Amino acid sequence: MASTKGRRLVSDDLMIRCIEVTSAPAGARVACAWQLSDAAAQAIERAGGEATAGWSLGNAIRLADALASLEGFHLRRDDISRAPGVVDEIRSATAIDEATLAQTLAGLRDCVLRRS
Repeated sequence: MASTKGRRLVSDDLMIRCIEVTSAPAGARVACAWQLSDAAAQAIERAGGEATAGWSLGNAIRLADALASLEGFHLRRDDISRAPGVVDEIRSATAIDEATLAQTLAGLRDCVLRRS
């Protein structure tokens, strides 16, 4: 609970919800400030929503975030429990198979370990 001298200002749940609601638009603004393409900024902003049919940058961002959460690079423990559902949702929207996903994850894991 965020508080000041014994007074509660904002509950933890409300603080987390505020972060969730503002992180995608904030990420899009950062992308613009870094002079990334408009398409990249829009995909970052849309990545906070539901999966769209087919491949998109937004789906790739959501999938990468879910996989990172499953591999221990999560913001909150809730991200870990939500990640399998997000992965399934993206797999369904993109028709990516389990073997390809596992191979991609193994390659990313290997890349990260080599950089450590």
